[in-house]
Amino acid sequence: MNGQSPFREGRGRKSVDPTVLGPRQPEPPKPHRFPKAAGADPARIQQRNPMYRQPAVLNGNRHREWRLDLPEGDYGFAAGVNSLMVTGVEFALAAREYAIVFARGDAGQVVPVVMLGLSRGENLFLDGQGRWQGRYIPAYVRRYPFILAEDGDGKLAVCIDEASPAWNRERGAALFGEGGEQSELLKSAVRFLSEFQAQYLKTERFINRLQEMDLLTEWAARALLPSGEALSLGGVLCVDEKKLLALPEQEVLDLFRSGEMAWIYSHLTSLANLRELTLRKGCVSHG
Repeated sequence: MNGQSPFREGRGRKSVDPTVLGPRQPEPPKPHRFPKAAGADPARIQQRNPMYRQPAVLNGNRHREWRLDLPEGDYGFAAGVNSLMVTGVEFALAAREYAIVFARGDAGQVVPVVMLGLSRGENLFLDGQGRWQGRYIPAYVRRYPFILAEDGDGKLAVCIDEASPAWNRERGAALFGEGGEQSELLKSAVRFLSEFQAQYLKTERFINRLQEMDLLTEWAARALLPSGEALSLGGVLCVDEKKLLALPEQEVLDLFRSGEMAWIYSHLTSLANLRELTLRKGCVSHG
C-alpha cells in the first residue's frame, strides 16, 4: 500500500462519507487511547468476529513500531466467513447484490447480515486470489484489521488482529509517530471505527423496533444442488410483509420519518439475491 491508509484509497476502502455509513450520528462511546494493558477478552472477540484470528488490544508500547502494509485488493482474510454483519445505512447499497437477512447471535441478539455463502466457512464473493467479487464491500470488512471491543471496565478499546500478515516493522504505514502520537493511519482507523459503532447502535435500535412490532419471522429458504442434495437455510429471519402492511398508521409514519421503512424495503427486495448466490455455488434451483 506504499504507506497509504487503507481507510482512504486502495483495497476498495474509503473514508467515511454519507454514501457509505450515512449522516453523522451522536458521538458513540469514546475508545480507549491505547493503554499499556486492557481487559478486552481476545477469545470473546474471536468468537464473535472469526475473521480476527489473534485479536489484541492496541498497546502504545507493544505496537509502537508496528506498520501496516496491506496488499492491494487482497481480502483473503474473509475467506472462511459465510455472512457478515451490516449496518442499516448500508442496506441500500448492499441490497443491490447481497441477500440481507436477520440472524441470531450466540447471546440471542438479532443482527442483520449479508449472506456470502450457503455452507459453513464458504465465501462465494471471493475468488482464488482473495479478490472481492462484489461492487460494494461491507464496512465490516473494510475496517479490518482494526476493531472495537469492550474492555473489563465496559469501555471501548481499539483492537487489532495481530495474526494479519500485513503487520511488520519495515514497510507500510506506521501506527504511531516517533513521539508515540497517533499516526494518520491510526487516526483514520479510529474515525472509521467510531462511525461504525455509531451506526451499529442505530441499527440495534432499529432491530429492537422490529421486534417490538413483531415484524420478524422465520425464513425457510431452500436450494437444490446439482447433485440433487437439498440445502436448507434455516435459522434466519426476515420481515413479514403482511404484518408490515397491517401496522397502525402512526407506526408506519414513524418508520417513514426515521428512514427505517427504506431499510425494511431494501431488506425485502434483497431477498431476490438468493438466486444469484445459488448460481455462484452452482445450484440449479431455489425457492
